[in-house]
Amino acid sequence: MPTRDELHARLFLLHAAEPPAPAIHHYVAVHGPVDAVAQIRHGTAPAAVLSEVTRPDAQIDDDLRALDSGTARLLTPEDGDWPLGRLTGLA
Repeated sequence: MPTRDELHARLFLLHAAEPPAPAIHHYVAVHGPVDAVAQIRHGTAPAAVLSEVTRPDAQIDDDLRALDSGTARLLTPEDGDWPLGRLTGLA
């Protein structure tokens, strides 16, 4: 189960960058979402990562309130319900 900080970090990433964002993806995989987002927000992440952030001032307050109140759920790789493996049977 993801922590509150992990959910907030993933929500920021969801709003701040457009996929594909390979540098961000790799950076988060190495540093974790919370540390990666902290470094992105402070401008101390590598230039390749920062160049993939299209909305550094992404407004996520409404979504944060929905997550915190339990009226919304964000499925993240840290969640036990995150699908693993490849999907089959898709056309």
